Order: sequence, then structure tokens, then C-alpha cells
Amino acid sequence: ATSGLKFAVLHEFLSAGCSVLLSDVDVLWMQNPFTLPSLYRDADVEGMTDGWDDVTAYGYEWPSHTRSLRLGARNSGLFYVRATVEAVRMMARLKGRMQREAVWDQTAYNEEMWWAALPREPAHGIAARVMNYLCHMNSKTFFRYMREDDQLLARHRPVSLHINYHPEKLPRMEDAFARYHGAAPDVDLGNGLGR
Repeated sequence: ATSGLKFAVLHEFLSAGCSVLLSDVDVLWMQNPFTLPSLYRDADVEGMTDGWDDVTAYGYEWPSHTRSLRLGARNSGLFYVRATVEAVRMMARLKGRMQREAVWDQTAYNEEMWWAALPREPAHGIAARVMNYLCHMNSKTFFRYMREDDQLLARHRPVSLHINYHPEKLPRMEDAFARYHGAAPDVDLGNGLGR
């Protein structure tokens, strides 16, 4: 799939010493992430979550007889990756997996981020950070939760909005763009009809 080619391109940039903010085409930008404290840039990979609250975004201790941590999915459509040896190693492994395996890029990205090591593969040793889910929102957080919270909707402007949960991408993007970029700040965000 075309989406899996991004890891080969990222590998080239990182190998040249360039850090990258990767953004899919269905991500809207409402603010500049580099002028705000929305990116910490202290980890090898800082990625968007598919979660919508603290538990689903950052993980939680799983209630069982053994202590374990339950983690939600990280989205491979928006992440910042620093040019570090560990990140280059991770992108090289993802590039290889995309060439050899019939695997969804987001599945492989999550597996590589969270697996300490694989059989016959050394650990790449990355440090990962989850982006704040209210700064870098997915469309479920925005349309299901923020849209219904009048106070939050009135006072909060996300940095980015990834329309990843909804199949009617273009109309949702048009509505959010109209709201945050001044064309129609009172647009009905619930209809998904676009402008």
C-alpha cells in the first residue's frame, strides 16, 4: 500500500539527520505546532493517539492477577520523529516489513513502537511519547466529545485535527476548516455536509 512507503522516505530523511513531522492528507492544521508547546521533541517518536480520554490515550493498568499495562493504538498518520540512531533503526525495520509482509502500516508502526524486541531482531530502543489528545485530536475526540462540550468548544483551539474515524472525510474537514479558519465560525459541526 502507498501508506507504507512513508517509512522508506522517513528512513532517508532521518539518515540524513533531518527530523520530520509526518502528517497524512486528512489532517487539518489550526495552529503551528512548532511555535507552541504541543510538541516536546524529547523522544525519538512522538505520536498521535486514537484515544479520546486519558485512559484510552495514555494507557492504564490492566486489572488482572499480574501487573500489566494496556495501551491504545497510536496513529501512524501524524507523528514527529527525531533523527536519532534508534528512530533510524525503527524506520529501517518498518521499511523492511512493508516490503516483506502484508501488514497494515499502522499495525506495524504500533508493533514496532511497543515491542521491546522481536525474535531474531534486536531492540531498536526508541523512546516514545504520546501527543496530547486535546492538542492533536482525532475526529472521534472532536466530533463525539469536544463538539458536545460547549465550554471546551468555545475556548479551545486544537493544534491539529485528524479526520481518521469518519468515512465522510472531506465534508468533516470542510466544516472544521470553516470553523477554525474564519469562513463560518458558527458552522454546524454535526452534519458533516461541508460548505
